[in-house]
Amino acid sequence: MSLKQYFSGNILKLIPHGFTKRKKTTKSNRKPINAEIETTGNNNRALGPKGYSQLEDYLLPVISQMQRGLTHTKAFHNVENQLDVGYSTVIDRCTRALGLTTNEFVSYVQSGKIIDLLESKFPEKIEMIRQNIVERA
Repeated sequence: MSLKQYFSGNILKLIPHGFTKRKKTTKSNRKPINAEIETTGNNNRALGPKGYSQLEDYLLPVISQMQRGLTHTKAFHNVENQLDVGYSTVIDRCTRALGLTTNEFVSYVQSGKIIDLLESKFPEKIEMIRQNIVERA
């Protein structure tokens, strides 16, 4: 018996029953990125861009809800459900896309600094921002 056969036989005894070798993927057998709609877990929701605007669809509704007394978490969940997007998508559009952490975003909303930030990021939408966000004194 060769040394290779001896070790491979003993190694197979250590591997749990039912273990199957993972198929190696190559560029030729990968699916194209947009070949079909990708879904999440059990909810079968389509993922990906849905044509929503960062300011009108994500930021203004979240900020408005926070100013009415909801926590940022509850506001993020409300927008998630309204737009039928992932929770992480809402967080991303409200924080990372503005260069903020979640804590910074909450602080900016509470202090009113969010208005200045949004006006600098979206100068063509200043009037919309001022109409939808209550300025804190």
